[in-house]
Amino acid sequence: MTSFWSLWNAPRSEIEYEWRYRVKNLTDDDLRISVEYELVGRHDRVFATSDGYEDAEPGETVEITGKGRIDYFDAKQVLGSSWGIRRRPVPGS
Repeated sequence: MTSFWSLWNAPRSEIEYEWRYRVKNLTDDDLRISVEYELVGRHDRVFATSDGYEDAEPGETVEITGKGRIDYFDAKQVLGSSWGIRRRPVPGS
């Protein structure tokens, strides 16, 4: 039998999200391209972040993917998303 108080001991509910970003290396150098993805609510409040990276040769297009999880009740407050992109030389090149 479930009691009224067991409602506060219920397991957390989460939502899993996935994103993909395609980018082309327009330079003459090998680059490590990283992307940070944020789920954003009112007043620019960030509810969740995830990131990923890929190494890209000159002229190469790569697809960077990522996954994350967010609490169900936080997900209801998400209004949009934001991307951040960085590039740097591939380590050891």
